[in-house]
Amino acid sequence: LAGPEIFLIVENLLGLPLEQRRRYLERFQQNENHLEKSGMLARLRAIDTVSDTNGIAREYFALKLSCPFLEQGSCAIHAWRPIVCREFNVIDDPSRCSDPFDTPAQTLRIKRRYSSVLAFFLCKLTDIPAALVPFHLLFDWYEQHKDLAAMSWPAGTLLDVFLEIALKLNRE
Repeated sequence: LAGPEIFLIVENLLGLPLEQRRRYLERFQQNENHLEKSGMLARLRAIDTVSDTNGIAREYFALKLSCPFLEQGSCAIHAWRPIVCREFNVIDDPSRCSDPFDTPAQTLRIKRRYSSVLAFFLCKLTDIPAALVPFHLLFDWYEQHKDLAAMSWPAGTLLDVFLEIALKLNRE
């Protein structure tokens, strides 16, 4: 996940009824406990930049953690799901999202990936390292950076920066 979408998810979670919010938070806690027992939690928390995520992704998905928002075979936050989920475009059983390496779900391919663009976007605007945050650590990242949620920029600046990064990554 990239910073801007973490703010969106946390803000939307805080707006949910208490019982629903509690259910999701319990699922996050169960996954965090599993990550801790596996020894993966400390390694994930040590990730600083986008490039750091490459080697650990396969191990992370091998744990087959369930998405906290998967309910009755559907995404409960579909309208505000992260870009990486939108890029995945699953047209298969959603439970197969938990391991894109060994049991990949059938997906629709898209030409460009914008999750990295969004990570670099916040980096360029705020000078924090460009990071893709593992889904199960979104609350850690939010707590460390919540002061950024109050920042704002002119719409034209946001568009210019986003397009600059998207074009640069497209050329690479």
